[in-house]
Amino acid sequence: MALPTDVSHGTTNSLAKKILSVDDHALFTDILTYSLSNHGFFVESAHSPEEAVHKIVATPKFDLILLDFYIPKASTFHSFHVIRSVAPEAPIAYLTSSESPSMSYKANMLGASGFIRKSITPSGLIDAIDIMLSGGEFFEGQRCLVSSDARQERCLTPREFDVLALLCEGHSNKKLGEILGISEATVKVHLKSIFLKIEARSRSHACLIAKTQDLV
Repeated sequence: MALPTDVSHGTTNSLAKKILSVDDHALFTDILTYSLSNHGFFVESAHSPEEAVHKIVATPKFDLILLDFYIPKASTFHSFHVIRSVAPEAPIAYLTSSESPSMSYKANMLGASGFIRKSITPSGLIDAIDIMLSGGEFFEGQRCLVSSDARQERCLTPREFDVLALLCEGHSNKKLGEILGISEATVKVHLKSIFLKIEARSRSHACLIAKTQDLV
Protein backbone atom coordinates (compact mmCIF):
# COMPACT_ATOMS: atom_id res chain seq x y z
CA MET A 1 0.00 0.00 0.00
CA ALA A 2 1.42 3.35 -1.05
CA LEU A 3 0.53 5.71 1.75
CA PRO A 4 0.08 9.46 1.23
CA THR A 5 2.75 11.93 2.26
CA ASP A 6 1.47 15.17 0.70
CA VAL A 7 0.31 17.48 3.48
CA SER A 8 -1.57 19.68 0.99
CA HIS A 9 -4.46 17.24 0.96
CA GLY A 10 -5.28 17.52 4.65
CA THR A 11 -8.65 16.56 6.06
CA THR A 12 -11.06 18.92 7.79
CA ASN A 13 -11.37 16.40 10.62
CA SER A 14 -7.65 16.03 11.26
CA LEU A 15 -7.03 19.00 13.58
CA ALA A 16 -5.97 17.67 16.97
CA LYS A 17 -7.57 14.28 16.27
CA LYS A 18 -5.79 11.39 17.99
CA ILE A 19 -5.43 8.03 16.24
CA LEU A 20 -4.00 4.82 17.70
CA SER A 21 -2.60 2.27 15.25
CA VAL A 22 -2.39 -1.30 16.60
CA ASP A 23 -0.36 -3.51 14.26
CA ASP A 24 2.49 -5.99 14.83
CA HIS A 25 4.24 -4.97 11.60
CA ALA A 26 6.61 -2.23 12.75
CA LEU A 27 7.52 -1.00 9.26
CA PHE A 28 3.91 -0.61 8.17
CA THR A 29 3.03 1.09 11.45
CA ASP A 30 5.91 3.57 11.08
CA ILE A 31 4.87 4.41 7.51
CA LEU A 32 1.24 4.79 8.50
CA THR A 33 2.15 6.99 11.46
CA TYR A 34 4.36 9.20 9.30
CA SER A 35 1.70 9.47 6.61
CA LEU A 36 -1.20 10.33 8.90
CA SER A 37 0.96 12.75 10.88
CA ASN A 38 1.61 14.61 7.63
CA HIS A 39 -2.15 15.00 7.29
CA GLY A 40 -2.39 16.71 10.65
CA PHE A 41 -3.33 13.76 12.85
CA PHE A 42 -1.70 12.99 16.18
CA VAL A 43 -0.77 9.31 15.86
CA GLU A 44 0.38 6.79 18.46
CA SER A 45 1.28 3.18 17.67
CA ALA A 46 1.15 -0.11 19.55
CA HIS A 47 2.36 -3.51 18.44
CA SER A 48 -0.01 -5.62 20.54
CA PRO A 49 -3.43 -5.31 22.20
CA GLU A 50 -1.72 -5.18 25.60
CA GLU A 51 0.48 -2.28 24.54
CA ALA A 52 -2.59 -0.59 23.08
CA VAL A 53 -4.37 -0.81 26.44
CA HIS A 54 -1.38 0.81 28.18
CA LYS A 55 -1.32 3.59 25.57
CA ILE A 56 -5.04 4.24 25.94
CA VAL A 57 -4.83 4.37 29.72
CA ALA A 58 -1.80 6.67 29.63
CA THR A 59 -2.95 9.02 26.83
CA PRO A 60 -5.99 11.31 26.68
CA LYS A 61 -8.79 9.61 24.76
CA PHE A 62 -8.23 8.59 21.16
CA ASP A 63 -10.67 9.68 18.46
CA LEU A 64 -10.08 6.56 16.35
CA ILE A 65 -8.34 3.21 16.78
CA LEU A 66 -7.03 1.29 13.75
CA LEU A 67 -6.60 -2.39 14.64
CA ASP A 68 -4.91 -5.07 12.54
CA PHE A 69 -7.34 -7.98 12.09
CA TYR A 70 -4.71 -10.65 12.75
CA ILE A 71 -2.04 -10.10 15.39
CA PRO A 72 0.12 -13.11 16.39
CA LYS A 73 -0.85 -14.68 19.75
CA ALA A 74 -3.94 -12.46 19.97
CA SER A 75 -7.59 -13.41 19.46
CA THR A 76 -9.47 -11.13 17.07
CA PHE A 77 -12.56 -11.32 19.27
CA HIS A 78 -10.74 -10.87 22.58
CA SER A 79 -8.48 -8.07 21.31
CA PHE A 80 -11.44 -6.03 20.12
CA HIS A 81 -13.35 -6.29 23.39
CA VAL A 82 -10.28 -5.67 25.57
CA ILE A 83 -9.60 -2.46 23.68
CA ARG A 84 -13.28 -1.54 23.65
CA SER A 85 -13.41 -1.96 27.45
CA VAL A 86 -10.81 0.79 27.97
CA ALA A 87 -11.96 2.98 25.05
CA PRO A 88 -15.76 2.65 25.06
CA GLU A 89 -16.38 5.84 23.08
CA ALA A 90 -13.69 5.56 20.40
CA PRO A 91 -14.60 4.06 17.02
CA ILE A 92 -12.48 0.99 16.27
CA ALA A 93 -11.77 0.02 12.67
CA TYR A 94 -9.93 -2.98 11.31
CA LEU A 95 -7.08 -2.23 8.91
CA THR A 96 -6.05 -5.47 7.24
CA SER A 97 -4.46 -7.11 4.23
CA SER A 98 -7.25 -9.69 4.08
CA GLU A 99 -9.69 -9.66 1.16
CA SER A 100 -12.18 -12.05 2.80
CA PRO A 101 -15.82 -10.79 2.88
CA SER A 102 -16.46 -13.00 5.93
CA MET A 103 -13.91 -11.02 7.95
CA SER A 104 -15.67 -7.79 7.08
CA TYR A 105 -18.94 -9.32 8.25
CA LYS A 106 -17.34 -10.50 11.48
CA ALA A 107 -15.88 -7.05 12.11
CA ASN A 108 -19.35 -5.62 11.59
CA MET A 109 -20.87 -8.07 14.09
CA LEU A 110 -18.13 -7.31 16.63
CA GLY A 111 -19.16 -3.68 16.56
CA ALA A 112 -16.31 -2.19 14.55
CA SER A 113 -16.86 1.12 12.79
CA GLY A 114 -14.95 0.00 9.73
CA PHE A 115 -13.09 -2.69 7.84
CA ILE A 116 -10.36 -1.17 5.68
CA ARG A 117 -8.13 -3.17 3.39
CA LYS A 118 -4.47 -2.16 3.27
CA SER A 119 -4.78 -2.11 -0.52
CA ILE A 120 -7.02 0.97 -0.24
CA THR A 121 -5.86 4.06 -2.13
CA PRO A 122 -4.19 6.84 -0.13
CA SER A 123 -7.09 9.22 -0.70
CA GLY A 124 -9.52 6.42 0.12
CA LEU A 125 -7.88 5.90 3.49
CA ILE A 126 -8.21 9.57 4.40
CA ASP A 127 -11.84 9.53 3.23
CA ALA A 128 -12.53 6.45 5.37
CA ILE A 129 -10.96 8.09 8.42
CA ASP A 130 -13.01 11.25 7.81
CA ILE A 131 -16.22 9.22 7.68
CA MET A 132 -15.50 7.36 10.93
CA LEU A 133 -14.39 10.52 12.73
CA SER A 134 -17.77 11.96 11.73
CA GLY A 135 -19.55 9.09 13.44
CA GLY A 136 -20.08 6.94 10.35
CA GLU A 137 -18.95 3.51 9.20
CA PHE A 138 -16.69 2.37 6.37
CA PHE A 139 -17.13 -1.22 5.12
CA GLU A 140 -16.09 -2.47 1.68
CA GLY A 141 -16.68 0.77 -0.14
CA GLN A 142 -19.77 1.78 1.83
CA ARG A 143 -19.81 5.39 2.91
CA CYS A 144 -22.67 6.01 5.29
CA LEU A 145 -23.48 7.46 8.67
CA VAL A 146 -24.97 5.09 11.22
CA SER A 147 -26.00 6.16 14.70
CA SER A 148 -24.28 4.59 17.69
CA ASP A 149 -27.65 3.26 18.87
CA ALA A 150 -28.26 1.50 15.56
CA ARG A 151 -24.74 0.08 15.59
CA GLN A 152 -25.21 -1.26 19.12
CA GLU A 153 -28.50 -2.93 18.19
CA ARG A 154 -26.77 -4.82 15.37
CA CYS A 155 -23.62 -5.99 17.17
CA LEU A 156 -23.30 -9.30 18.96
CA THR A 157 -22.25 -9.02 22.60
CA PRO A 158 -19.41 -11.16 24.02
CA ARG A 159 -22.02 -13.38 25.72
CA GLU A 160 -23.91 -13.79 22.45
CA PHE A 161 -20.71 -14.90 20.74
CA ASP A 162 -20.28 -17.50 23.50
CA VAL A 163 -23.84 -18.75 23.06
CA LEU A 164 -23.47 -18.88 19.27
CA ALA A 165 -20.21 -20.82 19.49
CA LEU A 166 -21.73 -23.41 21.84
CA LEU A 167 -24.86 -23.62 19.70
CA CYS A 168 -22.67 -24.52 16.74
CA GLU A 169 -21.18 -27.36 18.81
CA GLY A 170 -24.64 -28.91 18.91
CA HIS A 171 -25.59 -28.25 22.54
CA SER A 172 -29.19 -28.01 23.68
CA ASN A 173 -30.51 -24.89 25.41
CA LYS A 174 -30.34 -26.70 28.75
CA LYS A 175 -26.71 -27.70 28.20
CA LEU A 176 -25.85 -24.18 27.01
CA GLY A 177 -27.22 -22.83 30.28
CA GLU A 178 -25.25 -25.31 32.34
CA ILE A 179 -21.99 -24.51 30.56
CA LEU A 180 -22.45 -20.76 30.83
CA GLY A 181 -24.00 -20.75 34.27
CA ILE A 182 -27.23 -19.10 33.16
CA SER A 183 -30.86 -20.20 33.07
CA GLU A 184 -32.45 -21.88 30.07
CA ALA A 185 -34.80 -18.90 29.78
CA THR A 186 -31.80 -16.55 29.51
CA VAL A 187 -30.32 -18.78 26.82
CA LYS A 188 -33.53 -18.40 24.82
CA VAL A 189 -33.36 -14.62 25.17
CA HIS A 190 -29.78 -14.63 23.85
CA LEU A 191 -30.71 -16.90 20.95
CA LYS A 192 -33.64 -14.68 19.98
CA SER A 193 -31.33 -11.67 19.94
CA ILE A 194 -28.66 -13.52 17.94
CA PHE A 195 -31.15 -14.75 15.32
CA LEU A 196 -32.47 -11.22 14.88
CA LYS A 197 -29.02 -9.66 14.51
CA ILE A 198 -27.62 -12.17 12.03
CA GLU A 199 -30.98 -12.67 10.31
CA ALA A 200 -31.12 -16.41 11.01
CA ARG A 201 -34.34 -18.39 10.55
CA SER A 202 -33.43 -21.35 12.75
CA ARG A 203 -30.70 -22.90 14.88
CA SER A 204 -29.20 -24.70 11.89
CA HIS A 205 -29.37 -21.53 9.78
CA ALA A 206 -27.65 -19.57 12.56
CA CYS A 207 -24.84 -22.14 12.65
CA LEU A 208 -24.49 -22.02 8.87
CA ILE A 209 -24.19 -18.23 8.93
CA ALA A 210 -21.76 -18.33 11.84
CA LYS A 211 -19.45 -20.81 10.15
CA THR A 212 -19.72 -19.25 6.69
CA GLN A 213 -18.99 -15.78 8.05
CA ASP A 214 -16.22 -16.94 10.42
CA LEU A 215 -18.09 -15.84 13.56
CA VAL A 216 -17.09 -18.96 15.51
